[in-house]
Amino acid sequence: MARPRTRYRNEVKGRLSDPAYERLEMYKRLNGVSESRAIGDLIEMILCGVMATMPALLVDNSHETAVCRPVTARHE
Repeated sequence: MARPRTRYRNEVKGRLSDPAYERLEMYKRLNGVSESRAIGDLIEMILCGVMATMPALLVDNSHETAVCRPVTARHE
């Protein structure tokens, strides 16, 4: 006999590896926060750490200012 379908499935636990989920649980217990708050905190720490180490030109770069055409030599 098949088990009835569960109403709620923890997507985070289902998508993270077991060691990563255990570390997330440890972070939640140490800081007394919810799962969503823990994930938000960790993503902010990771992205701020990565973005802070990038050169300013890469951070301020915009795809809208890119010019995609062949460069031709100017003859004056």
